[in-house]
Amino acid sequence: MTTIADLRNALLARGVTRSYSIAFTPRCGSTALTHLLAKAGLGNPTEYFQYPYEPSEYWNWLSGRAVSERLVELVAGYQANGIFASKQAHDHRAFLEGQLEMELGLPVVHIDEILPDRRWLFMQRADLVDQAVS
Repeated sequence: MTTIADLRNALLARGVTRSYSIAFTPRCGSTALTHLLAKAGLGNPTEYFQYPYEPSEYWNWLSGRAVSERLVELVAGYQANGIFASKQAHDHRAFLEGQLEMELGLPVVHIDEILPDRRWLFMQRADLVDQAVS
């Protein structure tokens, strides 16, 4: 059985030393932020964890069979300068962690324990009416 420590160590061995995610809701401005962060060399944040994974352009080329193997391949393959960055809505995170819980046979898995030096950016649009209209 693969453990959370095994996954973390595999990422470190592949050169991923830092990671962050942008927690977002639709139409909050997170896409504009991702472009600025990528341009600054701070990873390449996008919605890697939007499910279903099989038809995803980010997951369909991965060689691993298990979600954990594919996760390591994805993170290592899309890191930039040792930084893996992503955008995650609440349901993206819940689905990924649920898949890992089933696979690893653990009651709880937190992606924060797997990805090295994990940080979060929380996006919130100040004017919710403008967000709804946009």
